[in-house]
Amino acid sequence: MGEREASGADTGVKYLALGIGIGALLGLAAGLLLAPKPGEETRAELAEAVKKASDKAKAKLAEVKLKVEETVEKHCNDMKAENDADQAGTAMPAKE
Repeated sequence: MGEREASGADTGVKYLALGIGIGALLGLAAGLLLAPKPGEETRAELAEAVKKASDKAKAKLAEVKLKVEETVEKHCNDMKAENDADQAGTAMPAKE
């Protein structure tokens, strides 16, 4: 019960952070496009901002991927240990 509630809260926080990030990027793009600068300079700044955001997103994706892989591996190991204990006839201690 507690794990599921925490997971839901984590998801809400992640969506909030994602929304704030998207809003910041849109605000940045609007500011660049509406700024009184020559078009070539504005496009160059916009391209640089998009590249930075893309690099940051790729880094975050790699971090999340690693965390997911670690979590899946941990749960698989826990399930294997539980299965091995069941087959051996011993009970695993309850997790809190």
